[in-house]
Amino acid sequence: MRTAKHKAYRQWLFALAMMLTAGASVNAQISVGNFEEDPTDQEARLGSPRRNWNTDELYALIKIRTSLRCPDFIAFDFGAMGMGEVDCKDGHTWVYAPAGVRRISISHKLAGSLENHMLPTPLRAGTVYVMELVGGTQRSYLEQTSNIGHVAFEGYPEGAILKINDEEEILTGKRWVKNLPSGYYVYEISVSGYFSERGKVTVKGDETKEISIKMVPFADDRPRLRESNGK
Repeated sequence: MRTAKHKAYRQWLFALAMMLTAGASVNAQISVGNFEEDPTDQEARLGSPRRNWNTDELYALIKIRTSLRCPDFIAFDFGAMGMGEVDCKDGHTWVYAPAGVRRISISHKLAGSLENHMLPTPLRAGTVYVMELVGGTQRSYLEQTSNIGHVAFEGYPEGAILKINDEEEILTGKRWVKNLPSGYYVYEISVSGYFSERGKVTVKGDETKEISIKMVPFADDRPRLRESNGK
């Protein structure tokens, strides 16, 4: 059961999100273009399932279709049901939500917010839904982010940690895409049992740089580093 402390923190977090988005633009609001269940998608049950830590029930999974960047979403709030768990999958936005959710509030760093949107039906456990989002300032937002490029990493061991731009992320799946403003970056990938790999990459807007990681295992867990010529 959620404590009063958890509830207060959730309310504080969403209030903060509203303050952050309020200054973006008076007309910067998000709207829902379409929302529907996808009965053919089994990702919430078989592919990438997650469970509610309160009830051990499978979460519903909402796949967001939008041009808005996943890392710029501040919060998905389901009122008394709590906050959504957001996962950026290859540049796409996935939101895990408790079963029974009927209302959703969304805040985005640049595109604004959507408050207390009523869903057409309560979310069901282990079910995938598709939500189309449109930002009220979509054109200006795309102009601001036209210099965003992409770096795709593959070949790394499961659970490897990527450090780039003073941020750390755990790499999952077979391919991980990182969105970055145009520029020059140094990255490092590390995982227990392997030499760490460090490389350099130049990112350009609307381009995807492919980096194949070939980490060399060693016999013990002492930290070691191997320089790499990432392109």
